[in-house]
Parts: sequence; structure tokens; C-alpha cells
Amino acid sequence: MDKRLLGIGLVALGSAFFASSGLFVQFTRQDASSWVAVFVALLTGGLVVVPFALLRLGVRDAVRTEHPGLLTARGLVSFLQMSTLFYAFHTIPLTDAVLFRQTAPLWVPILSALFLRERMPRQFWVVLLIGFIGVGLALHPRLSAFSIGYLVAILNGFLFAVQTLLSRRLNQLNEPRERILLYIYVIVVATTFGPAVATFQPIGAQTVMWLVIAGLLLLGSTGCVISGFKFAPAWLLSPVGYVAIVFGAFLDWLVLNQIPSLFSVIGIVMVIGSGVLIVAIGGGRHGSHTGSVSGHN
Repeated sequence: MDKRLLGIGLVALGSAFFASSGLFVQFTRQDASSWVAVFVALLTGGLVVVPFALLRLGVRDAVRTEHPGLLTARGLVSFLQMSTLFYAFHTIPLTDAVLFRQTAPLWVPILSALFLRERMPRQFWVVLLIGFIGVGLALHPRLSAFSIGYLVAILNGFLFAVQTLLSRRLNQLNEPRERILLYIYVIVVATTFGPAVATFQPIGAQTVMWLVIAGLLLLGSTGCVISGFKFAPAWLLSPVGYVAIVFGAFLDWLVLNQIPSLFSVIGIVMVIGSGVLIVAIGGGRHGSHTGSVSGHN
């Protein structure tokens, strides 16, 4: 099998896992707060990741690093990203939550220009404008029922872009992916524990089961994407992440009986198209680059 096809398949599967995790989180929104949801789900993943990292690297090498500040920043951004993601899953339709999370490629060129001093090709500005118009069109049918959940979802896309840049920097510094994941899970679980306790109310076994499944799906999503990026360049695989939007819309229709409006469909197509163009332009300018850790989690 062509390794690039394997990479595409893994990233597509990881994107489907991600959208599915959102569906299971939505099942719990009547019984558990978003803080409890993110804590239980990430604790589930952490119980797998932490022992794996310690066994793979050894306790000393898993914890010791020359870049503690950067790893801590990556973990704190993950805390903010996961918290806003689960809040969005709890408060707005699945398709919308996934769509706004996948606006990260629209933010990355702007953040790179501002903080990494990387000059953005002029055509990027036109493509970015198309993408943000698409976001506006996707929002348009929801304005009558607009809630803070939509603003949080847009913020989540921005935070996802920030953590993608932090991951890129950690990769450049040759930090092992096991150490990065260890720091992420430990920090997210530790920082969500307090809010989870403060908002806790008794929940049933089924709710716990949904959250455990969501946590395992998120972990599976991360594992698939990390593995996929070993087999193909990032510029080729990044657009495959938009499978999450399509799969989320399919789950919305199949399970939750929510059919997107024409405006929403046009907006989704514009966001996906602009993201693909950004990756295509970047890939053409900079060539093929692979990465070992994605922006997931």
C-alpha cells in the first residue's frame, strides 16, 4: 500500500473519531457539566497515556526536559482548548462545534505572521477572507438562537491554531511525542479537577460510560493523526482533517435529526475550500514537511 494513502486513511479515521467523540459528549449535556465531562474524558485518556509514556521513556526521561516552559504552555493551551471544545459540544449543534474548531487553518497564517514573523503570501489574505465569510454564512441561520456557545466555539478554533504552532515548535526542538502527551494529559486533568468538583452533581453509570467512550475516541483520534503524519507530508494530510466536519454533519442528521440549512452548507464548503487552498499554497511554497505531533488535544 502507498504510504501516503495509509497516512490519508489514518487521518480520516482520526477525524471521524473526533467528530464521534463530540456526539457522545452531547449525550451527557443534560446530566454532567462541561467541566465534569472534560475531566472524565481526559482522565480516561490519561490513564492510558501516562503509563505508556513512563514505560516507553522511563520515569526520569519522561518528566525531565530542557523546555519546561514551552511544554507547560502547550499543556495550558490544551486545557483552554479542551475546555472550550467541551463547552461548545454541550451548548451548540455538533456540526457547528466541529466546523468552528476546524477554522484553525484560517488562524495559523495570521498567528505565524504576528508571532513568528513569517511573511504571509498576498493571496492568503483573499483566501482567509473567503474562509471567514464562510464562517459568517454558517452562523447566519443560527443568529436568532445565538448563544455564547458560538463565541466559545470560534475561540476554540483560535486556541487549536495556537496549540498547533506550539506543537510545531516542540517538534522542531525534538521533544518526544510521549513526553508532550504526558505533559498535556497531566496538566489538563490537574487543571480541570477543581472546576469539575465545583460543578459536580451525581451522574448515572450511562453518563460515565458515554464520557469514557468520548475520552477513548479522542485518544484514538490523536493516535491516528500522529501516526498518519509519519507516512505523508503535512500539506497533503491537513485538508483531510475536514472529514470531521462532514462526518459531524452526517452524525447530526443520522442520530440527532438536525439537517443543516443551505446557508450552513455553503459556509461549510467555503471554510473547507479556503483551508484546502491555504494548505495547497503553503505546500507549494515550502515543499513537503512531516510532523510527529498534531494539534489534537
